[in-house]
Amino acid sequence: MPVRNGFVVFQNNEAIEVHTGKLPTIVVLNGSDVELPCTFSSCMDFKNSDFWWTFRKNKTSEETKIIHIKLKDKRPQIFPSEEYDRVTFIGNIKEKNISLLLADVDFEDNGFYTCYFKNPQEMNQEANASLELSVVSELVEVDNTVTVIILSVIGGLIGFIILIFIIKKLVMFIIKRVGKKK
Repeated sequence: MPVRNGFVVFQNNEAIEVHTGKLPTIVVLNGSDVELPCTFSSCMDFKNSDFWWTFRKNKTSEETKIIHIKLKDKRPQIFPSEEYDRVTFIGNIKEKNISLLLADVDFEDNGFYTCYFKNPQEMNQEANASLELSVVSELVEVDNTVTVIILSVIGGLIGFIILIFIIKKLVMFIIKRVGKKK
C-alpha cells in the first residue's frame, strides 16, 4: 500500500474474465450444428458492455467480426454479420453467457473463434478467450483397450491387497480365539 504525504493510496483494481470452456479445440462432424461456448465475469456492473465474436482461418490470418452484441441497460442489441448467416446468439446475458450456435458446419468453418468482452464500467477493460473448431468428415472412435487393461490390473491389485488384509484379520481373530480357549 503506497503512502503519499501521510495519506494511504488505494489502487483501483478491475477484473473481467472470459472463458470458452475446458476444451481448447472442439471437434465437430461436417453438416452438424455446434455450440461455441463463452461465459464472462465482471466485478462491476456490465449494463452497457460490448461483446463480439471473431473468426480467423489460421493464427496468421486477419480476424473477421461475425457478431456484435451491444448492451443498452442490460438489454442485448444483436448485430450479426451478413457474411455469417448461420451464426445465432443462444446465450443469456443475465446468466453471463454469450455463446453462439453455428449451424450446418462445413470445412470452411475450421479455424479459431474468439469471444470478446469490453466493459466501460471497468475503465473499458477488454478480455477475450479463443477456441479452435475442427470440422471432420467422420468422428474417429477412440480405442480404450489399453486404458481398460491398465485399470483392470490396478483394480485387481487393489482387490488382492484388500483380500490379503481380510485374510490376515481373520487369521489373527482365529489365533486370538484359540489362545483364549487354552
